[in-house]
Amino acid sequence: MNKYDDLNKLKQLRESGVLSESEYEQQKQVLLNRSDNQGFGGADGQKSWITAVLLALFLGSFGIDRFYLGYTGIGVLKLLTVGCLGLLTLIDFIRIITKSLQPADGKGYAA
Repeated sequence: MNKYDDLNKLKQLRESGVLSESEYEQQKQVLLNRSDNQGFGGADGQKSWITAVLLALFLGSFGIDRFYLGYTGIGVLKLLTVGCLGLLTLIDFIRIITKSLQPADGKGYAA
């Protein structure tokens, strides 16, 4: 479930009298302040550096590392060219190890 669905359920509970107005407001604030972790990475959606390294090492020829980091276009290129015959796979692996290739969302890697 996402926050929107949870907010609707809270609203229904308030309207049916199960929750008082103050309880509703308190639960709503807790819900709005929670961090929804969608998939890999840290609690705020940051990508894991070790996951990126392992993906680059084992699946880099198929562009999976680039898809994970948010670079879909280059991921497709690597997928169709088998990592540009291994050259881009090696370059990406080195760049991820040295952390010069960061996630596309600009949040950096999770600590």
